[in-house]
Amino acid sequence: MSLENVKYDNEVEKSIKIWIGSLLGKEEEMQQSTFSFPLFIKDGLILCELMNCLAKNSIPKINRSNIQFKQMENIENYLKVCSEFGFKDNLLFNTIDLYEQKDLVQVLGNLNALYTLAIKNNNHLDPILQQIRRKKEI
Repeated sequence: MSLENVKYDNEVEKSIKIWIGSLLGKEEEMQQSTFSFPLFIKDGLILCELMNCLAKNSIPKINRSNIQFKQMENIENYLKVCSEFGFKDNLLFNTIDLYEQKDLVQVLGNLNALYTLAIKNNNHLDPILQQIRRKKEI
């Protein structure tokens, strides 16, 4: 599925915000009316915390710095784990797509794909990731 010519879907964003908020215990933050979802996840911290919630310690080092390249490194680490789950290029995004809000449709498509995978597996992706990583070691 190509996301070209697709508009940003606020209903999908709302579903993803609710899902992330419930998993990370940030429901109130996610529901604030002045809340800008892309800005909230821009530093990659929430993405890394989300991935670690779904697949324990899948991202062992999360940068909590305000330094731009460290924040972009968080996004890259998140995307690496998405790749490990088998997400194809059309379900990934470039770091700059989120960090500079260049292609938020692509970012939302990625989060929706992760949401779908997680829901199918009861928000527990540890066994899947462990199996994938074991196969790579062989």
